[in-house]
Amino acid sequence: MLRKVLLFVFALIIGLQTANAIFISPGKYHVQFEPNMEGDFNIIVGDATDVDVELSGALSKYATITKIIDAPPEFKMSGKLIMVHMKLPSFIDTPGKNEIDVRAREKGNGQGAVGTQIELICPIYIHVPYPGVYVTVDFNAPNVNENETVSFQFKASNFGWDNLTGVHGEVSVLGPNKEFIKNINTKTERLGSREENKNFDAPWESKGYRAGDYSATAKFYYNENITAWNRTFKIGNLEIFLTNYSRQVKYQAISPFFVKVRSGWNLKLNNVYAIVELQNKKMQTPSVSLEPWQDLELSGFFDSTGLSPGKYPAKITIHYEDYTSTKDGTIEVLPQEKKSLLEEPTTIYAGIIGMLLLVLITLVIIFLVTRRKQQT
Repeated sequence: MLRKVLLFVFALIIGLQTANAIFISPGKYHVQFEPNMEGDFNIIVGDATDVDVELSGALSKYATITKIIDAPPEFKMSGKLIMVHMKLPSFIDTPGKNEIDVRAREKGNGQGAVGTQIELICPIYIHVPYPGVYVTVDFNAPNVNENETVSFQFKASNFGWDNLTGVHGEVSVLGPNKEFIKNINTKTERLGSREENKNFDAPWESKGYRAGDYSATAKFYYNENITAWNRTFKIGNLEIFLTNYSRQVKYQAISPFFVKVRSGWNLKLNNVYAIVELQNKKMQTPSVSLEPWQDLELSGFFDSTGLSPGKYPAKITIHYEDYTSTKDGTIEVLPQEKKSLLEEPTTIYAGIIGMLLLVLITLVIIFLVTRRKQQT
């Protein structure tokens, strides 16, 4: 029985290795529909000795397999070459992404005890335009640093049959207090049928504007249609802000201590750490990296040994890159905690022993007095 199990596992491993050895290239094709268009597609099933191939998908009736041959040397890989011919009709009534799937299986693979077989698929996507106008647009307002250009950008795709002219975008920039700053317009251009991911740029020079949170109200115009957005973006400066820190430490103890910071920069900052100074005491947190605009807590331990209870002026310095940012604060060394008798077992034991001694002494005195009276 054990031998059969081992043979099964061995056969499974061999079968899986064989199945995983073949591959298909390319992984997919994309085609923009044209009436009555024709095309040929070459697909390689790498490292295959013989393959079964079939076509499936909504538009498979418009394709045929013309040849399956050994891959020629110019393909620089061994395996089988599948040649597919496609001839589309003058009209397809299903707009959007349609497909023809080329499915390949290696012959003879999986005919042993295990029966594993892998199917490889190369889809041919045919993108059929929508009737009339079908436009999708996205708008991006990126964060920048001081004095950099804000590259506002519209990205538009026309999935409709109609060619569009007079297409353009407009951006209104508002300041941190929602005050109007400027209008920026893109170039007015043509957006052709089935044209995808065309960029309409509206750059704004932020030189002279202070760091802070800004707003962009954007509109995109096409064929008497308007798409609108409201976006926020940041103009940053090379500074790390102290947002909070530990206000208290324990008396004569090593206490956890945190310093919370926030990046005001649009790039990653490395080697960020804090130094806390209190009287003659100093602590430093480990160094970390700070992502753009990130809030982070720097953690360390503060030793209050030698400091009396009370409030002390403190200096907290944030180090980053070749810069520092210093803030003044106050840290309190807490008074020594007063423990109850239940928290002081030594005191409890001493009290009990003292009471027992007192009772014992009293009993001895009573015994001696009573005995003397009896003797007289």
